[in-house]
Amino acid sequence: MHFRESNSKYSQAESHLLLAYQQAISNAICSLENEDPAADTLTEPSDYLTDSHSWIMPPLVPVGSGSLGEHAPEQEKGPKMLVITIENPLATAAGLVGNILSFLVVLAPMPTFYKIYKKKSTEEFGSVPYMVALFSAMMWIYYGALTMDYLLLTINVGASLIETAYLVLFLIYAPAKPRAFTLKLVSLLNVGGYGSVVLFTMLFLRGGRRTNIAGWICASFAFSCFVAPLSIIKQVIRTKSVEYMPISLSFFLTVSAIAWLGYGLLLGDMHVAVPNVVGFLFGIAQIIIYLIYKNAKKDETKTKLGNQDAEAMAAAVTSGSDIELPEKLSTPLAEV
Repeated sequence: MHFRESNSKYSQAESHLLLAYQQAISNAICSLENEDPAADTLTEPSDYLTDSHSWIMPPLVPVGSGSLGEHAPEQEKGPKMLVITIENPLATAAGLVGNILSFLVVLAPMPTFYKIYKKKSTEEFGSVPYMVALFSAMMWIYYGALTMDYLLLTINVGASLIETAYLVLFLIYAPAKPRAFTLKLVSLLNVGGYGSVVLFTMLFLRGGRRTNIAGWICASFAFSCFVAPLSIIKQVIRTKSVEYMPISLSFFLTVSAIAWLGYGLLLGDMHVAVPNVVGFLFGIAQIIIYLIYKNAKKDETKTKLGNQDAEAMAAAVTSGSDIELPEKLSTPLAEV
């Protein structure tokens, strides 16, 4: 008796399950018949790209719902991988322009190092800006590898090679004391510092946190690259000579900062955008300083030569000797 009752209970449960299953199939068929065909298109793989750039399965869609995109989870805010497609043409264009201009910025010191090579002396040139620039490029390579940003990777790999060549040339022709200082700083910053950052972030940080920490380290050293010319600006104001501040470097630094600022804003990557605001402002400041002092040394030299001519003529008149005028005075007689 009890056995029959239990069997009847199981039969009722099975019947309910079967009815529910049939109802679900019926609803699914109805929804497929009424669904917009355009909504049944396959989604792009990039729709399921997470911040860590790993592939995941599409989310399950409730029966009878619309297209998959309506129920896809929102992406977390943060640095995104650059996808060079028509979906993001402005960011791609800004990144390409930034690559070209940054390459010109890196090449701007070449006349300086050609002068060092010809004179076999580093004169008053320092190595600190190039060491900081090398470290910054190395960090951007690491950040670009984490975010799979190929535009950041290409320019910074090239920049690292060129900055290394500058430092090698500096070490060849620098006096003993600057050479020792440069080697010490390269060991501490570019070898020890970079290695420590990479090891720490790889061992103790995961996912988006690792990317954010690496990104802000990159941003801080990008600040350093832009602030480094402050010592040169101080020297220009003190000596009233722009010999050690080439205008080409200041110009390309400014327009490059504009391009990368736009690139960072269009991608929503503040690690790229924020430091380039500072780069733009410092670039404008350098151009203004150059325009103020570019003729100051020439005018000062001309005044000194004019005074020497006048003093020579006055001494000749006082002594009663004949005045021998040179074929071409440095200052016209009317001005004396």
